[in-house]
Amino acid sequence: MEPRRRGLARIAVLAVAVCALAAGAVAFAWIEGNFLPSWTVWNAIDESVDLDGNGTPERVRLYQRQVRITSDQQPVYLSPHEWKVSNAHLADIDDDGTPEVTLLVWKRGSYGPSKPFWKEDSPAWSQHVFVFHYRDGDLEPVWMSSAIGEEAYNSRMDGKGRLHIVGPHGTSSCWEWSSWGFALVEDGGAGNAPLTGLAGQSAPDAAAREDGTRTVSLIALGDVIAHEAIYEAAYEPDTQTFDFSPLFAHISGRIAGYDLAAVNQETILVHDASLRSDFPLFATPESMGDALVNAGFDIVCAATNHANDQGETGLDDTLAFWKRNHPDTILLGLHESPDEAHWRLMERNGISLALFDYTFHLNGRPLEAGQEYRIDTLDDEQRLVDDLADAEGQADLSICFVHIGEEYALAPTAEQVRLCDRLIDAGADAVICTHAHVAQPAKERTTAQGNTGVVFYSLGNLVSYQTEPDTILGSGACLQISKDDQGVAAITAHAMKGTVCHAEGERVAAYFLEDYTDDLARRNTLATEDDPITLAGLQERWRDLVSDN
Repeated sequence: MEPRRRGLARIAVLAVAVCALAAGAVAFAWIEGNFLPSWTVWNAIDESVDLDGNGTPERVRLYQRQVRITSDQQPVYLSPHEWKVSNAHLADIDDDGTPEVTLLVWKRGSYGPSKPFWKEDSPAWSQHVFVFHYRDGDLEPVWMSSAIGEEAYNSRMDGKGRLHIVGPHGTSSCWEWSSWGFALVEDGGAGNAPLTGLAGQSAPDAAAREDGTRTVSLIALGDVIAHEAIYEAAYEPDTQTFDFSPLFAHISGRIAGYDLAAVNQETILVHDASLRSDFPLFATPESMGDALVNAGFDIVCAATNHANDQGETGLDDTLAFWKRNHPDTILLGLHESPDEAHWRLMERNGISLALFDYTFHLNGRPLEAGQEYRIDTLDDEQRLVDDLADAEGQADLSICFVHIGEEYALAPTAEQVRLCDRLIDAGADAVICTHAHVAQPAKERTTAQGNTGVVFYSLGNLVSYQTEPDTILGSGACLQISKDDQGVAAITAHAMKGTVCHAEGERVAAYFLEDYTDDLARRNTLATEDDPITLAGLQERWRDLVSDN
């Protein structure tokens, strides 16, 4: 054969091999579930629950799409690798006195393990609901559905053991356990109507309504403080990594229902986890940022009194982490260069928002001369006022996140009220405050100059290891923003949404108050003898707080 022909033949063989490898890679990725819809919410849980009623709790973990159950620290169950588990619920759905394990599962084929003979199977991925009892050290299948026939963006279990399936376009259905299997409930609290607005379940891709009005729903949650108990409990010795996802496992489903979600990351991140530290100079392994994104947060506020705890290392590591790993997440309050704007403009559903984040001090650790641009502080209050005026011509609405106030005070300080009024006069439509570690009221505030805005004076803690009674109950700031067909935007509704910081030993997790139970309150180890935690007590405190609006 001529050399040229031999060369072409080799190229052809190489091309065929490359195509075969590529096809194999694609096929492998398909089998591994890497092409599942991007809107799927992959939850994480880590709970200790007595599944068989023998007085000894089992540990149930959902992590990286697999469920693991251990009893007396011995593994008893691992969900099949070919299942991709997006959520798990531990609730007594059949009123037999012990909780069942209910899984929302992606798998290939339309069947559960027992195939109904009247259907043909399919290699396509589909979603299923599987229910198990835990008996005699093993997980026994109770109900293994075929493909559920609808898209499940996420799921939640209410206090009555009813399963709510939330679709990717904001719709919801409620299912109740009957004598065998789940049956549709026509009026299950959430019902089957589209879930919108302040309940936290508006469609992520909401379009304009028939009258041309566009809407955005936003939730902002309080302080995430990684105390030593929290970051040590997150350590995974097998992988030598820190998994913070269980902190947000019980709230991610509701967060996903909002168009936008913000959180105050109180503590600075570090790349080298060996630098981790507790109060007074915090440093948190950077994987906390991954957990926040996986929980559904789009906006991370980082201008806090602890932002300079680790000096240049903490600022560099935090900025590099977000830029490298989650460039689409809006990081507020920190900057790489003096040329960066001190606010961010973002758009959702055709509504543009100017976002600001400032802290009132840095715990006596000032930035070095020439580095003042790195953290947005109220040392230059006028700059924030000027930037708000500048944003008026560029954004539909402006939202200011401000780290200010007196720690553990149940009401705002006079200085805090003065600043919030000044920001409203400068153009802020909403001012959302953190730092006090306890929840404070929200107000629709009209200033002396006649300008109106919504103020949440303190969101309190979302996650911490503080044991003062009022630090356990936090608040979410909920806003509904609308823009009519004439282009006029306004905050059309606002509300507070209670949160609870729950701990069992060193394992901490956040809950929404509406999902919290008497049993969880009894197990919350953040309680003290002088002030035990009860659901009734939390609800009473919340009613007092909301009534002060």
